[in-house]
Amino acid sequence: MVFFKAPRRQMRRTCVLAGFAALLALAGLPAQALEAPKGPVILIVDGAIAISNEAGGRALFDRELLERMGATTVVTTTPWTEGVPKFEGVLLRRVLEAVGAKGETLRMVAINDYAVEIPAENAKEYGVVLAYRMNGEQLTVRSKGPL
Repeated sequence: MVFFKAPRRQMRRTCVLAGFAALLALAGLPAQALEAPKGPVILIVDGAIAISNEAGGRALFDRELLERMGATTVVTTTPWTEGVPKFEGVLLRRVLEAVGAKGETLRMVAINDYAVEIPAENAKEYGVVLAYRMNGEQLTVRSKGPL
């Protein structure tokens, strides 16, 4: 299992994260070094991962690390936005590859403890994006962000 999460205290202190915790799974991914974050952590990946950048075996990501993984743009409607916003973010499958995730289920938990589980296969099949911008503006906790 792999968990994506950011510490509540840090999220509130920095007002940067609408934290996600994910329980996920992908198999047979190559192991590579994962750089440590330099800025506020907005995503923590924990669980069945082969690659971490923290002594506790978790993988921590700041906005810069996620942005350097390459951006994908999605234009879509949502129940929470007006019109057809443009979202920009990193493909979830890239994050999973970066940590060498293994498993079959992805569990996402937001800062308010809202949780959802999806098949890990969906990250590959549907191009799930962890968006950090909407219409060119960085997502904040107030705008349902930062991811």
